[in-house]
Order: sequence, then C-alpha cells, then structure tokens
Amino acid sequence: MVGVKRRQPSVLVLGAGSAGTRHARNLDAAGAKVSVADPCADRTRTTRVAERIPFDRAHLQGFDGVVIAAPPSAHLSQLLAALETGAKVFVENPVSTSTQGTDPLVAADGRVMVDRHLRFDSQGGRL
Repeated sequence: MVGVKRRQPSVLVLGAGSAGTRHARNLDAAGAKVSVADPCADRTRTTRVAERIPFDRAHLQGFDGVVIAAPPSAHLSQLLAALETGAKVFVENPVSTSTQGTDPLVAADGRVMVDRHLRFDSQGGRL
C-alpha cells in the first residue's frame, strides 16, 4: 500500500541486562520507539537506543508492547502487571517458577508470547 504511513509502535523493555539490552537494540532497529526500565537504574545507562524511565507500575501505561527480560523470579508478577495495561507482552522463558498464580494468563487472549530457547530445557545441555 503506497502512501500509507504506519504509526511507530512503542515498546517498554523491563530489564536492562544482556537480554533486555539485545531486545531494546533489535526493537529499535525494527523501527519501534523503545523505553527501558530496570530496578537497578545504573543498568539502564548502558542502553543507548532507548529512553530510560523509572521502574514502577506508574510508568507501565501507554505502551503497545512490553518485553519482560528480568530475572525469572520476577517474570510472572511483571507479566500480570503489564497485561493489566492492555499491552501485548513478550516474556523470556520461563513464564513463572511455579504454576501458582498463572490462572489469569488463560484470559490473556493471545496477548502473551513466550520466548522459547533451550536454557531451561533438560535436553539443552546435550546439543
């Protein structure tokens, strides 16, 4: 469709470690407006392609998508908070360290994508 201008999507990356930084860089290269937040504000200083914002619930609003790239123990709570905003969410594997509290994900209606890699696969070490 010639002449159709698409709106630039806005994506928040939660976690500015190596995975979060890679996601931010890739999203920026794909044309998204990227923001990043990390509980350790010093980590966000290494992220050159994204706007740095405070790490709190008040700053979750207004994004088309949220990437959860925090430690696994924080995935579920951050995922549920991100879903409350209406955004689509990409979460690093595993979604949770247990099945407790995961029932709300059933109602997410296709708004959650889970990264699948072999780090947590029992057979991954054999490859």
